[in-house]
Amino acid sequence: MEILVIGGVGIAGLTLALAQFAKKYIKTKWIPLVALVIGATLGVLASTSNIEVSWLDGLIGGIIAGLSAMGFYDVGKKTRV
Repeated sequence: MEILVIGGVGIAGLTLALAQFAKKYIKTKWIPLVALVIGATLGVLASTSNIEVSWLDGLIGGIIAGLSAMGFYDVGKKTRV
């Protein structure tokens, strides 16, 4: 379980970075969906590198990481400095 939590934090950060990069090429309204797909994909890929974690656990963890990255995106979008 600890591996999934630690990996999820890294996946969320990487998902956020990739979603920010995707903003150059994709309309802004699609970024949350892109972040969700990226998070799910990275979660499944991360789960294949660890025997103790099933692909379904990786998928769920990746979706949660994608959702958290979307939350970071929305907070950053609404906050003006």
